[in-house]
Amino acid sequence: MEMNYDIQKMASSNNKKPVLFLHIGYPKTGSTALQACLEKNRKLLMKNGICYSDHMGKISNHANLMISVMAEYLKKNYAPIRLSSWANYLSAYIEPPTNIINRMKSVFYKNDCHILIISNEFLAGPLFSVLNVLPNDDKTMRPSISEQRNYIMKYLKEMFKEFDIKIVCYLRRQDDYVESFYNQQCKTVGSCETYPLTSTKKFSEQTECICGGFNVNSIMRGVIEREPPSDFFQTLSAWAEIYDKGNIIVRPYEKSQLVKGIEYDFFVNVLGCSSDFVSNLEVGEKVNTGISTDIIEYKIAAKLFDLDQEFIELDSRPALAYLKNNNKKNILTAKQAKRLLDYCKEDNEKIAREYLGREDGILFYDLSREEKDDYPGLSMQTTLDISRELVLMLKNKTMYEKVLDDLAILVDRKFPRLRKLLYGFYKYQQLFRKEISTK
Repeated sequence: MEMNYDIQKMASSNNKKPVLFLHIGYPKTGSTALQACLEKNRKLLMKNGICYSDHMGKISNHANLMISVMAEYLKKNYAPIRLSSWANYLSAYIEPPTNIINRMKSVFYKNDCHILIISNEFLAGPLFSVLNVLPNDDKTMRPSISEQRNYIMKYLKEMFKEFDIKIVCYLRRQDDYVESFYNQQCKTVGSCETYPLTSTKKFSEQTECICGGFNVNSIMRGVIEREPPSDFFQTLSAWAEIYDKGNIIVRPYEKSQLVKGIEYDFFVNVLGCSSDFVSNLEVGEKVNTGISTDIIEYKIAAKLFDLDQEFIELDSRPALAYLKNNNKKNILTAKQAKRLLDYCKEDNEKIAREYLGREDGILFYDLSREEKDDYPGLSMQTTLDISRELVLMLKNKTMYEKVLDDLAILVDRKFPRLRKLLYGFYKYQQLFRKEISTK
């Protein structure tokens, strides 16, 4: 890529190495809010020597760089690539990764910056499930997740070798991490996916530990299997092997340790900015928030997976505002949470001691879950209220009848747990038809 000046010459002319803060995640730790803050204050940050540039369009993270690196790697070494169904839109952002890096460095040096920030939360999480190698006759020609992660870690280290690189990783307590991922998956599960209410798939040791003996639907099991909450120490160790443990910055993501929010913590405790500087930053409204537990459970019970947007809109209906009170109730029960945290106890203690210097081995301080906060399930009144609002939202008779057909299929299969839901929906059938007749 042609440049107006020599980036390498400018980099070597600086006696002190510039610093790259590579924010790798984890997912569900306020990454979207942090990235939105970085983008919103980009000009102010630039004036103060902090560069955040060339991210992926309206999505204020660097998925474009990570996806482009992996696409190039897979095409060269294995086979044509395909994107996971939920990430097809990313294909528009794939380009030679050196183009992105050169643009990034160009902005950095042109503005005399001393700190560069790159952020993508899936570097610690499930980035490598986004790109998949097309099936071929030789099934061994498929790189492992660790192989892909090692490649991208080494690639970034080489491409930014003139920088002092710091790896920043926020960790959320495993039970809260699973709960948040579950809400996200249910919110945008998509009609292309099928999630049976029961599954005969053999559990991994971890999933058996958490789910064994409990009634857990397959979406929750899928979250635990695909986004392993017990991999924190293993992930940090992989990054430490390439970048050295002293360059890994670990921050626990919980209210008691991030009293002023992730934006304040990142700028003050990671970058070393002053509180006065942070007070001048523009912080946006909450982003990528979950939706009400009752609405999630209604959607999953009814298997209305092709109404993602409608259910998101339901969450903002004034008549259902009271459902927010139930958000403090946990889908992952207190007993399940304890099993999970016991399973992760040894690794959490290692992280606390090795990366935070805490001799007591305590990584998370927030209080454990209590059984009184377990989610009790959909009540009859809640079911009726959600049914009423969903009926009023549907825009045309065709959509409504499709929903009724879907529910009728479930009745034929005799799912006892859906009786309240079906009663609620049919109760408002006449209300809907009246609404249609007046349009």
